[in-house]
Amino acid sequence: MQAEILAKIAIALTSKSTLNEVFDEILKQANYLISSDASNIALIKENALYTVCWKGYKKYGMEKFMVNAIQSLDEYKIPGMSIKAKKILVIPNTTKEPDWMRLKETAWIKSHIAMPIILQDRVMGMLRLDSETPYKFSKKDAKKLQPLANTAAIAIEKARLLEDALKEVKQRERAEKNVKESYKKLQKAMESTIFTLAKIVEMKDPYTAGHQRHVAQLSEIIAKEMRLSKKQIETLKTAALLHDIGKINIPSEILTKPTKLLPIEFSLIKEHPLNGYEILKNIEFPGPVRKIVLQHHERMDGSGYPNGLKGNEIMLEARILAVADVVEAMSSHRPYRPALGIDKALEEIEKNKGILYDQKVANVCVRLFKEKGFKFEE
Repeated sequence: MQAEILAKIAIALTSKSTLNEVFDEILKQANYLISSDASNIALIKENALYTVCWKGYKKYGMEKFMVNAIQSLDEYKIPGMSIKAKKILVIPNTTKEPDWMRLKETAWIKSHIAMPIILQDRVMGMLRLDSETPYKFSKKDAKKLQPLANTAAIAIEKARLLEDALKEVKQRERAEKNVKESYKKLQKAMESTIFTLAKIVEMKDPYTAGHQRHVAQLSEIIAKEMRLSKKQIETLKTAALLHDIGKINIPSEILTKPTKLLPIEFSLIKEHPLNGYEILKNIEFPGPVRKIVLQHHERMDGSGYPNGLKGNEIMLEARILAVADVVEAMSSHRPYRPALGIDKALEEIEKNKGILYDQKVANVCVRLFKEKGFKFEE
C-alpha cells in the first residue's frame, strides 16, 4: 500500500510544471492523506517563513492575514522546532502547548501539524495543516504524511528550476553557459524523479531489487555497440530504469509467489507494460520513453504482448530492452526459481534470435559477454 501511495504522489507532483501547480498539488495530496480544515505552504527566506499557498482559511476570515503572513523563525518557536529537528511536528491540542502563537486570527486552530519540506538535508519550507477540532491530528497522521515529505521537495525544486530556466530564455539576460547549467540542474531533478519511481518498483517487488538498474546498464552498452545516437541511448536508459513501473498495479502476492502462476495471475503480469505506459503519460520525457516501456515485451514473431507487434513494428530501442531484460532476469534469483546463470540466459538468446529477439541485438549481447567480458555492476 505504501508503494502505491508513494507512486501516485510522485507521479501527481512531478507532472506539474509551475510552482503554483506544484503547491496546489501538495495541498491536494496532503488533504487526501489527512483531512484538515485548512492548510498552507510556506518557504524559508532570510530566516523567516513566507506563506506562498493556502486553502481553507477564507472560512475563518484569514485571507488578508495569509497574504501578509511572515513568521520569524527566531520569534516563533513552533516552526523553528520542526525545522531544527527536520521532523514532522504534531500538536494534538494547541491550547495545551505553551509555545503556540497566541494571535486572535489563529485562535480557532486547536490541532496542528507542521511538516518540513527537505531537499538534500536542506529545509526549504513547511507544509502546515490546521483543524478547529482538538486532538484531530496524531503521530499516526505524521506517518501518513511521510510519502508526501519524500517527494514534495523534489517537485518544488524541479518546478523552480524550470521556471528559472524559462525566465532566462525569455529575458536573454544570462549567458548561454548559465542556461546550460540550469538545464543540467533540471536534468538532475528529472533523474531524481526517475530514481524515485524506480525505487518504488523495488519496494513493491524486493526480489527484483537492482533489476531495472542492471537492465539499464546492459541496454546502454548494447546501444553504444550498435552506434545509436546519444539521444537514443539516453532515452533507452531512462526507459530501462522505468520499464517495470507498471508492476505497482499488480498485487504483491502475485509478484512474489514462489510457485508457478495461474493463467489469470499471469494475465495480470502481462498488463504491466500497458500499466507503465499509462502511469508515465503525465510526465514529459525528452524522448519516446513511454513507447519503449509499452513495447519491451513484444517479440519479433508477434508472440509478445500487449499488442502482438512483429519485426520492425517494434522500436529498435524496445528490441534492445527486451534482450537485456531477458538476460538479466534469467541470470538472477526469482521467488519461483534460483538464478539460472548467464550461460543459460545467453543460450536462450542465441536459440531464439531472429524468432523472439532481434538477431543483430542478440549477436551484440552475446559478444559483449563472451568476447568483451561484460559483467553487471553491483
